[in-house]
Amino acid sequence: MSKHQFTGKRAIVTGASGGIGSCMVRDLTAAGVSVGLVARRRDPLEELRRECSANPGPTLVAPADVSDRDALNNAVKAIRDAWGGIDIAIASAGTYIRGLALESDPAQHLDQWRTSYLGVLHLFQAVVPNMIEGGWGRLGVVSSVDALSGVPKESAYAAGKAAEASLAGILRQELHGTGVHLTTVFPSRTDTAMTTSLQVPGISRKIEPERVARVMIRGMLNKRARSIVPFIGPRLLIGADIANTYLKDTLVRRFRLSGWLEDE
Repeated sequence: MSKHQFTGKRAIVTGASGGIGSCMVRDLTAAGVSVGLVARRRDPLEELRRECSANPGPTLVAPADVSDRDALNNAVKAIRDAWGGIDIAIASAGTYIRGLALESDPAQHLDQWRTSYLGVLHLFQAVVPNMIEGGWGRLGVVSSVDALSGVPKESAYAAGKAAEASLAGILRQELHGTGVHLTTVFPSRTDTAMTTSLQVPGISRKIEPERVARVMIRGMLNKRARSIVPFIGPRLLIGADIANTYLKDTLVRRFRLSGWLEDE
């Protein structure tokens, strides 16, 4: 992967306070990219900034809740004012909500939708027009395999991620010919703080956030439309869903692919 193609570029990463987002910040700053760090809480962002201080690429902390359009616009303005522009924008903010669909609080679904869907829309509406004007830009969206083939007890999470992925797919087409390219990554369960309490079967073990970050950056470098991580397992389940939905449902139940919490 030739990260040097991004050297000197200016980026913004939402959800930068941990997990996949923080891994992408580390990789980008190590490649000489200036990165604006966006998340709700300042303290984790400041800690990450200090951690990356020895890397060639500088960082700027700009706390904001991506569901708050005005707050995110202010963060984007602060980053743009500091560096003169934004060339790369990665939407990695997310929350993980679990529960049976018929017993869940609709407010949780709405919160998930605000973060996953509106968070992406707010970010790209703020940064893409200037990218189009300049004729160059790279966009990244961290979705989920659950957006392509959901499992029980993840209705709020999967629906939010599906809406996010649908938006990304439409925007990618609308940007054709502008010089701005969008990459969507669909990771399976990832070993982050959000899923610490979630137990999964060995056949579907959690993947490292560093791996997802590498796939995202490689995808943006190569102008790849979408990537599924890992390569084999999720594709088999998605293929089963397409071939015979009841087969997919049986596999999910047989191998407990929806995972479980200790108290379930």
